[in-house]
Amino acid sequence: MKNVGFIILLFLLVACHNGRKETGSFDEKILLTGKVYEKDIISMVPVHFKLIDSTFFLLGPDRQSLIKILSEDDASEVGSFGSFGSGPGEFITPYFSSVSIKDSSFCLYDMSLSILRKYKWFRQNGVFTFNNVEEVKFNDENTVISFLHKMDNGFSVATILTGQEKPLVLLDRDLKIVKNFGYVPQNKQITDFSFYQGCFASFGNKLVFAMNDIGYIACYEVTSKGEVTKQWEHFVTQPIFSGDSDRFDPELNRTGFYDVQMNNQYIFCAYSGKEMKLMNSGPGALVPETLLVFDHAGRAVKSFKTDKAIGRIAISPEANIVYGAYSRPDVGIVKYDLSDWLKEN
Repeated sequence: MKNVGFIILLFLLVACHNGRKETGSFDEKILLTGKVYEKDIISMVPVHFKLIDSTFFLLGPDRQSLIKILSEDDASEVGSFGSFGSGPGEFITPYFSSVSIKDSSFCLYDMSLSILRKYKWFRQNGVFTFNNVEEVKFNDENTVISFLHKMDNGFSVATILTGQEKPLVLLDRDLKIVKNFGYVPQNKQITDFSFYQGCFASFGNKLVFAMNDIGYIACYEVTSKGEVTKQWEHFVTQPIFSGDSDRFDPELNRTGFYDVQMNNQYIFCAYSGKEMKLMNSGPGALVPETLLVFDHAGRAVKSFKTDKAIGRIAISPEANIVYGAYSRPDVGIVKYDLSDWLKEN
Protein backbone atom coordinates (compact mmCIF):
# COMPACT_ATOMS: atom_id res chain seq x y z
CA MET A 1 0.00 0.00 0.00
CA LYS A 2 1.54 3.20 -1.06
CA ASN A 3 2.23 6.11 1.18
CA VAL A 4 1.05 9.50 0.20
CA GLY A 5 2.11 13.09 0.38
CA PHE A 6 1.74 16.51 1.97
CA ILE A 7 2.45 20.34 2.12
CA ILE A 8 3.17 23.85 3.04
CA LEU A 9 0.85 26.10 1.23
CA LEU A 10 -2.78 26.89 1.70
CA PHE A 11 -5.28 27.99 -0.81
CA LEU A 12 -8.78 29.23 -0.50
CA LEU A 13 -11.01 26.27 0.10
CA VAL A 14 -12.99 25.65 -3.02
CA ALA A 15 -16.17 23.69 -2.95
CA CYS A 16 -16.35 20.99 -5.60
CA HIS A 17 -17.71 21.71 -9.02
CA ASN A 18 -21.36 21.21 -9.98
CA GLY A 19 -22.58 24.12 -7.86
CA ARG A 20 -21.49 22.73 -4.50
CA LYS A 21 -21.58 25.34 -1.79
CA GLU A 22 -18.34 26.79 -0.42
CA THR A 23 -18.38 26.77 3.37
CA GLY A 24 -15.23 28.68 4.24
CA SER A 25 -11.60 29.47 3.44
CA PHE A 26 -8.24 29.54 5.21
CA ASP A 27 -7.14 33.16 5.40
CA GLU A 28 -3.67 32.75 6.88
CA LYS A 29 -1.18 30.17 8.02
CA ILE A 30 -0.05 30.24 11.67
CA LEU A 31 3.47 29.06 12.48
CA LEU A 32 3.43 26.28 15.08
CA THR A 33 6.41 25.41 17.24
CA GLY A 34 5.94 22.17 19.11
CA LYS A 35 7.40 20.45 22.14
CA VAL A 36 9.62 17.57 21.09
CA TYR A 37 9.92 14.43 23.19
CA GLU A 38 13.64 14.13 23.76
CA LYS A 39 13.84 10.35 24.16
CA ASP A 40 15.10 8.23 21.27
CA ILE A 41 11.82 6.37 21.11
CA ILE A 42 11.12 5.14 17.57
CA SER A 43 13.16 4.16 14.54
CA MET A 44 10.52 4.93 11.90
CA VAL A 45 7.24 6.84 11.58
CA PRO A 46 4.40 4.56 12.73
CA VAL A 47 1.76 3.29 10.34
CA HIS A 48 -0.81 4.76 12.72
CA PHE A 49 -0.94 5.92 16.31
CA LYS A 50 -3.50 6.80 18.94
CA LEU A 51 -3.58 8.51 22.30
CA ILE A 52 -5.37 6.06 24.60
CA ASP A 53 -5.81 6.49 28.36
CA SER A 54 -2.75 8.82 28.69
CA THR A 55 -0.58 6.51 26.61
CA PHE A 56 0.49 6.44 22.97
CA PHE A 57 -0.26 3.28 21.04
CA LEU A 58 2.13 3.34 18.06
CA LEU A 59 1.46 0.76 15.37
CA GLY A 60 4.57 -0.45 13.57
CA PRO A 61 7.28 2.01 14.71
CA ASP A 62 9.82 -0.84 14.44
CA ARG A 63 9.82 -4.55 13.67
CA GLN A 64 10.34 -5.70 17.24
CA SER A 65 6.67 -5.51 18.21
CA LEU A 66 3.39 -4.74 16.48
CA ILE A 67 2.40 -1.95 18.87
CA LYS A 68 4.73 0.03 21.11
CA ILE A 69 3.04 1.71 24.10
CA LEU A 70 4.56 4.93 25.44
CA SER A 71 3.71 7.26 28.31
CA GLU A 72 2.12 10.55 27.25
CA ASP A 73 4.20 12.38 29.88
CA ASP A 74 7.72 11.56 28.74
CA ALA A 75 7.34 8.94 25.95
CA SER A 76 8.96 6.25 28.07
CA GLU A 77 8.01 2.73 26.99
CA VAL A 78 5.38 1.17 29.27
CA GLY A 79 4.31 -1.85 27.24
CA SER A 80 4.04 -3.60 23.89
CA PHE A 81 1.66 -5.83 22.01
CA GLY A 82 1.63 -8.33 19.16
CA SER A 83 4.02 -9.28 16.42
CA PHE A 84 4.38 -9.29 12.66
CA GLY A 85 4.21 -12.58 10.80
CA SER A 86 1.92 -15.19 9.28
CA GLY A 87 1.47 -17.33 12.39
CA PRO A 88 -1.65 -17.60 14.60
CA GLY A 89 -2.64 -14.20 15.99
CA GLU A 90 0.09 -12.38 14.05
CA PHE A 91 -0.35 -9.56 11.53
CA ILE A 92 1.07 -8.75 8.11
CA THR A 93 -0.38 -5.32 7.16
CA PRO A 94 -2.48 -4.10 10.12
CA TYR A 95 -4.15 -0.75 10.71
CA PHE A 96 -6.14 0.69 13.62
CA SER A 97 -9.85 0.43 12.83
CA SER A 98 -11.24 1.74 16.11
CA VAL A 99 -10.41 2.61 19.69
CA SER A 100 -12.96 2.68 22.51
CA ILE A 101 -12.09 4.11 25.89
CA LYS A 102 -15.53 3.07 27.19
CA ASP A 103 -14.77 -0.63 27.16
CA SER A 104 -10.95 -0.43 26.86
CA SER A 105 -10.85 -2.01 23.43
CA PHE A 106 -9.35 -1.50 20.01
CA CYS A 107 -9.76 -3.16 16.62
CA LEU A 108 -7.09 -3.89 14.04
CA TYR A 109 -7.85 -4.74 10.42
CA ASP A 110 -5.25 -6.67 8.44
CA MET A 111 -5.44 -5.86 4.73
CA SER A 112 -3.46 -8.94 3.70
CA LEU A 113 -5.45 -11.38 5.84
CA SER A 114 -8.83 -9.60 5.40
CA ILE A 115 -9.45 -10.04 9.13
CA LEU A 116 -10.78 -7.62 11.75
CA ARG A 117 -9.63 -8.47 15.29
CA LYS A 118 -10.89 -6.86 18.47
CA TYR A 119 -8.83 -6.73 21.67
CA LYS A 120 -9.49 -5.56 25.20
CA TRP A 121 -6.70 -4.25 27.34
CA PHE A 122 -6.29 -4.35 31.09
CA ARG A 123 -3.86 -2.22 33.04
CA GLN A 124 -2.93 -3.21 36.57
CA ASN A 125 0.06 -1.83 38.48
CA GLY A 126 1.30 -0.31 35.25
CA VAL A 127 1.33 -3.62 33.37
CA PHE A 128 -0.76 -4.07 30.21
CA THR A 129 -2.57 -7.32 29.39
CA PHE A 130 -4.45 -7.96 26.13
CA ASN A 131 -7.22 -10.39 25.27
CA ASN A 132 -8.52 -11.19 21.79
CA VAL A 133 -12.31 -11.07 22.17
CA GLU A 134 -13.56 -11.15 18.58
CA GLU A 135 -12.43 -11.95 15.05
CA VAL A 136 -14.41 -11.31 11.84
CA LYS A 137 -13.37 -12.24 8.31
CA PHE A 138 -14.20 -10.23 5.19
CA ASN A 139 -15.27 -12.91 2.72
CA ASP A 140 -16.48 -11.13 -0.43
CA GLU A 141 -14.47 -12.84 -3.17
CA ASN A 142 -15.34 -10.19 -5.76
CA THR A 143 -14.19 -7.17 -3.75
CA VAL A 144 -10.80 -6.17 -2.38
CA ILE A 145 -10.79 -3.62 0.45
CA SER A 146 -7.87 -1.92 2.12
CA PHE A 147 -8.26 0.49 5.06
CA LEU A 148 -11.26 -0.22 7.29
CA HIS A 149 -12.75 2.09 9.93
CA LYS A 150 -15.20 0.81 12.54
CA MET A 151 -17.80 3.25 13.86
CA ASP A 152 -19.54 3.35 17.24
CA ASN A 153 -22.89 2.32 15.71
CA GLY A 154 -21.46 -1.05 14.63
CA PHE A 155 -21.04 -0.28 10.94
CA SER A 156 -17.65 -0.15 9.27
CA VAL A 157 -16.48 1.82 6.26
CA ALA A 158 -13.61 0.70 4.04
CA THR A 159 -11.78 1.93 0.97
CA ILE A 160 -12.10 -0.18 -2.17
CA LEU A 161 -9.23 -1.40 -4.34
CA THR A 162 -11.28 -3.38 -6.87
CA GLY A 163 -14.69 -5.00 -7.25
CA GLN A 164 -17.06 -2.05 -6.75
CA GLU A 165 -18.18 1.00 -8.73
CA LYS A 166 -17.28 3.63 -6.10
CA PRO A 167 -14.29 4.07 -3.75
CA LEU A 168 -16.02 3.47 -0.38
CA VAL A 169 -18.13 0.65 1.00
CA LEU A 170 -20.36 0.39 4.08
CA LEU A 171 -20.15 -2.93 5.96
CA ASP A 172 -22.36 -4.41 8.69
CA ARG A 173 -21.14 -6.04 11.92
CA ASP A 174 -20.35 -9.25 10.04
CA LEU A 175 -18.34 -7.30 7.42
CA LYS A 176 -20.95 -7.94 4.76
CA ILE A 177 -21.41 -5.19 2.18
CA VAL A 178 -24.43 -2.93 2.77
CA LYS A 179 -23.80 -0.33 0.06
CA ASN A 180 -21.17 1.25 -2.14
CA PHE A 181 -20.70 5.06 -2.17
CA GLY A 182 -18.18 7.88 -2.58
CA TYR A 183 -16.95 10.30 -5.21
CA VAL A 184 -14.34 10.10 -7.99
CA PRO A 185 -13.49 13.10 -10.22
CA GLN A 186 -13.44 11.04 -13.42
CA ASN A 187 -16.23 10.51 -15.91
CA LYS A 188 -15.28 7.04 -17.07
CA GLN A 189 -16.07 3.86 -15.14
CA ILE A 190 -13.31 3.01 -12.66
CA THR A 191 -12.17 -0.53 -11.87
CA ASP A 192 -8.91 0.23 -10.02
CA PHE A 193 -9.36 2.50 -6.99
CA SER A 194 -5.77 2.41 -5.77
CA PHE A 195 -5.48 6.15 -6.52
CA TYR A 196 -8.52 6.86 -4.34
CA GLN A 197 -7.26 5.47 -1.05
CA GLY A 198 -7.45 7.63 2.05
CA CYS A 199 -7.84 7.95 5.80
CA PHE A 200 -10.90 7.96 8.07
CA ALA A 201 -12.03 9.59 11.31
CA SER A 202 -15.42 9.59 13.00
CA PHE A 203 -17.30 11.03 15.95
CA GLY A 204 -20.83 9.90 16.77
CA ASN A 205 -22.58 9.25 13.45
CA LYS A 206 -20.26 11.54 11.48
CA LEU A 207 -17.57 10.04 9.28
CA VAL A 208 -14.77 11.98 7.55
CA PHE A 209 -12.81 10.59 4.61
CA ALA A 210 -9.70 12.36 3.25
CA MET A 211 -7.94 11.13 0.10
CA ASN A 212 -4.20 10.54 0.06
CA ASP A 213 -3.33 11.42 -3.53
CA ILE A 214 -5.93 14.17 -4.04
CA GLY A 215 -6.73 17.19 -1.86
CA TYR A 216 -10.30 15.94 -1.36
CA ILE A 217 -12.12 15.63 1.96
CA ALA A 218 -15.76 14.71 2.60
CA CYS A 219 -18.03 14.23 5.61
CA TYR A 220 -20.85 11.68 5.76
CA GLU A 221 -23.50 10.81 8.30
CA VAL A 222 -23.98 7.08 8.83
CA THR A 223 -27.12 6.30 10.82
CA SER A 224 -27.76 3.24 12.97
CA LYS A 225 -30.01 1.98 10.13
CA GLY A 226 -27.17 2.06 7.63
CA GLU A 227 -28.28 5.19 5.78
CA VAL A 228 -25.40 7.22 4.35
CA THR A 229 -25.80 10.96 3.63
CA LYS A 230 -23.04 13.27 2.43
CA GLN A 231 -22.91 16.37 4.66
CA TRP A 232 -20.19 18.33 2.83
CA GLU A 233 -17.11 17.96 0.65
CA HIS A 234 -14.14 20.11 -0.40
CA PHE A 235 -11.24 20.08 -2.80
CA VAL A 236 -8.36 21.88 -1.12
CA THR A 237 -6.62 21.39 -4.46
CA GLN A 238 -8.31 20.24 -7.65
CA PRO A 239 -7.00 17.18 -9.52
CA ILE A 240 -5.44 17.91 -12.91
CA PHE A 241 -5.73 15.56 -15.89
CA SER A 242 -3.43 15.14 -18.87
CA GLY A 243 -5.08 16.89 -21.83
CA ASP A 244 -8.47 15.42 -22.60
CA SER A 245 -7.66 12.06 -21.02
CA ASP A 246 -8.71 10.70 -17.65
CA ARG A 247 -5.11 10.13 -16.59
CA PHE A 248 -3.83 12.23 -13.71
CA ASP A 249 -0.88 14.42 -14.59
CA PRO A 250 1.96 13.57 -12.16
CA GLU A 251 3.83 16.74 -13.09
CA LEU A 252 1.03 19.09 -12.09
CA ASN A 253 -0.97 17.35 -9.34
CA ARG A 254 -0.44 17.90 -5.64
CA THR A 255 -0.62 15.28 -2.94
CA GLY A 256 -3.44 15.22 -0.41
CA PHE A 257 -3.94 14.07 3.15
CA TYR A 258 -1.67 11.81 5.20
CA ASP A 259 -3.91 11.56 8.25
CA VAL A 260 -7.17 12.85 9.74
CA GLN A 261 -8.44 12.80 13.34
CA MET A 262 -11.63 14.11 14.92
CA ASN A 263 -12.93 15.14 18.36
CA ASN A 264 -16.27 16.55 19.48
CA GLN A 265 -15.61 19.96 17.86
CA TYR A 266 -12.94 19.77 15.20
CA ILE A 267 -11.41 17.75 12.38
CA PHE A 268 -7.60 17.84 12.30
CA CYS A 269 -5.80 17.03 9.04
CA ALA A 270 -2.15 16.45 8.18
CA TYR A 271 -2.22 17.87 4.65
CA SER A 272 0.60 17.94 2.10
CA GLY A 273 -0.40 19.88 -0.99
CA LYS A 274 3.13 19.42 -2.36
CA GLU A 275 3.72 18.70 -6.02
CA MET A 276 3.79 14.97 -6.75
CA LYS A 277 6.92 15.36 -8.86
CA LEU A 278 8.83 16.12 -5.63
CA MET A 279 8.56 12.40 -4.89
CA ASN A 280 11.75 12.03 -6.90
CA SER A 281 13.56 14.35 -4.47
CA GLY A 282 13.98 11.59 -1.92
CA PRO A 283 12.18 9.95 1.03
CA GLY A 284 9.92 12.25 2.99
CA ALA A 285 9.79 15.00 0.37
CA LEU A 286 5.98 14.95 0.33
CA VAL A 287 5.38 14.63 4.08
CA PRO A 288 3.01 17.35 5.35
CA GLU A 289 4.08 20.55 7.03
CA THR A 290 0.53 21.85 7.09
CA LEU A 291 -2.11 21.14 9.71
CA LEU A 292 -5.66 22.06 8.68
CA VAL A 293 -8.57 22.37 11.12
CA PHE A 294 -12.24 22.16 10.08
CA ASP A 295 -15.32 22.23 12.25
CA HIS A 296 -18.02 19.57 11.96
CA ALA A 297 -19.99 21.70 9.49
CA GLY A 298 -17.02 21.72 7.12
CA ARG A 299 -16.01 25.33 7.74
CA ALA A 300 -12.31 26.13 7.55
CA VAL A 301 -11.19 27.12 11.05
CA LYS A 302 -7.39 27.43 11.06
CA SER A 303 -4.36 26.58 8.96
CA PHE A 304 -1.02 25.93 10.66
CA LYS A 305 2.53 25.65 9.33
CA THR A 306 4.24 23.06 11.56
CA ASP A 307 7.91 23.21 12.46
CA LYS A 308 8.15 19.48 11.78
CA ALA A 309 7.08 17.37 8.82
CA ILE A 310 4.33 15.23 10.37
CA GLY A 311 3.12 12.15 8.55
CA ARG A 312 0.83 10.79 11.28
CA ILE A 313 -1.17 12.59 13.96
CA ALA A 314 -2.96 11.69 17.18
CA ILE A 315 -5.23 13.95 19.23
CA SER A 316 -6.26 14.41 22.82
CA PRO A 317 -10.03 13.74 22.92
CA GLU A 318 -10.68 16.25 25.72
CA ALA A 319 -8.39 19.07 24.61
CA ASN A 320 -7.20 20.66 21.38
CA ILE A 321 -3.78 19.03 21.49
CA VAL A 322 -2.29 17.37 18.41
CA TYR A 323 0.66 14.99 18.48
CA GLY A 324 2.64 14.46 15.31
CA ALA A 325 5.04 11.71 14.29
CA TYR A 326 7.80 13.45 12.37
CA SER A 327 10.56 12.15 10.13
CA ARG A 328 13.04 14.94 9.40
CA PRO A 329 15.85 15.40 10.23
CA ASP A 330 15.34 12.51 12.65
CA VAL A 331 12.27 10.51 13.81
CA GLY A 332 10.21 11.33 16.88
CA ILE A 333 7.00 12.72 18.38
CA VAL A 334 6.10 16.41 18.74
CA LYS A 335 3.28 17.99 20.75
CA TYR A 336 1.25 20.98 19.50
CA ASP A 337 -1.16 22.74 21.85
CA LEU A 338 -3.77 24.55 19.73
CA SER A 339 -5.94 25.76 22.62
CA ASP A 340 -5.01 29.43 22.34
CA TRP A 341 -5.90 29.55 18.63
CA LEU A 342 -9.08 27.47 18.83
CA LYS A 343 -10.64 28.86 22.00
CA GLU A 344 -12.16 31.83 20.10
CA ASN A 345 -14.06 29.41 17.92
